[in-house]
Amino acid sequence: MKRLIIDDHAELKMRSKGIDAPDIDGDYVHIAKTSYDGIQKLKENIYDILYLDEDLGGSSGHDVLNWLSDNMDRLTKKIIPVTYNDPKMLLDKINVLMIVAERSGKDTKK
Repeated sequence: MKRLIIDDHAELKMRSKGIDAPDIDGDYVHIAKTSYDGIQKLKENIYDILYLDEDLGGSSGHDVLNWLSDNMDRLTKKIIPVTYNDPKMLLDKINVLMIVAERSGKDTKK
């Protein structure tokens, strides 16, 4: 399973949940600290799961979601908010993306 974490504090959040560095730094998990870097990784790879922070310290998870809405072929099967902020800020947009993808025939349920 290929996962992408877009979070400016990814290592800190993962370790606070008891996940060691080898688990998050392996070749099946990529980490980006900005929306720009995350979008570059999404352009280069197809991921199964995207863990997305809302506040990326100068950029935003919304930038990534906006890019994904214009590039539905890069949409992951699942997007999970990992934010200290209210996750609803991202969930509404994530739900709309998944509905649009489903209606357009993109399989996000595999």
